[in-house]
Amino acid sequence: MTYEDMEAALQDWIADTTPWSRHGGYDGCFRFSRRAHGEEDAGRLIFCTAKNTYTVNFRSSYLQCGATSRTVQAGEDWHRGNDLPDGDFSRHTWDRIIRAVFGYEVVRLVEERPPVSVEQEPAAVPG
Repeated sequence: MTYEDMEAALQDWIADTTPWSRHGGYDGCFRFSRRAHGEEDAGRLIFCTAKNTYTVNFRSSYLQCGATSRTVQAGEDWHRGNDLPDGDFSRHTWDRIIRAVFGYEVVRLVEERPPVSVEQEPAAVPG
């Protein structure tokens, strides 16, 4: 499989994952670059969220993703990162990666509380 074939497959999978991307909704959000892996065509796909950068490395037989935080936590001087799923270059592996990205990004909600009412002074009547 050539680099061009792999990039086209990934673009199709991105479009299926984020349907509005077919209409230009995500232009400029995904960056592809060609990389050498020995004699084999290979590449890298990068996309970001508000806090993390995701790097997908690919070649005809392999697809892998890693996450790296772009911010440091209080008291640390390094950027946290994690390996996400990897496997053969297939839609199944892509779907596992996207589910892992979702899991990496979701945050716990705070307990829902009703808004507190604040009494206001009546408006002064012009006189």
